[in-house]
Amino acid sequence: MKAIAITSPVVPQEALLRSALERIRFLESELQKLSKSVVKPNRMIRIHQSNRVITSTPSDILYIQSESNYSRLFMKDGMQYYTSRTLKSWANELSSGDFLRCHRTYLVSRNVIAEVNRAKNMILLHGGISIPTSRRFQKSCLSQLFSFPIPIENQSIVHQPVIHQLTSRSISPHR
Repeated sequence: MKAIAITSPVVPQEALLRSALERIRFLESELQKLSKSVVKPNRMIRIHQSNRVITSTPSDILYIQSESNYSRLFMKDGMQYYTSRTLKSWANELSSGDFLRCHRTYLVSRNVIAEVNRAKNMILLHGGISIPTSRRFQKSCLSQLFSFPIPIENQSIVHQPVIHQLTSRSISPHR
């Protein structure tokens, strides 16, 4: 009998190098796509009010209330700005990770939400302000609220361990 020799194909080093370079280029392009989609924390927005243009950061906004084709911005420092922009245009400009559409007429900053009361269809902000939620937006609002990590300033997160109680009953095969 004749023995059959099984040989593994030898991959030249040049082919390995070429595939490694292709992988690096792919990862670099993916990294560039991700870096473009990340919102920079110091991004400035312009608020046009009457004959003034006010610059601010999205983190200074508590919530935005729609009033027909106009909107009113409520700021953390207590100021209110009435602009001729629609709520939809603000929602497109501001990051969806930072703001939630909880009602047809409200856009709320995620960072100031203290409580969501589903029974009363309300969102309570840290300053004690109540914002209504609608049934139409409530499900998407809750899923968005819990799908992104919420930054907690000056607080440490304590993870509570989950304890599972095991029963000592044996399960008989002839039940």
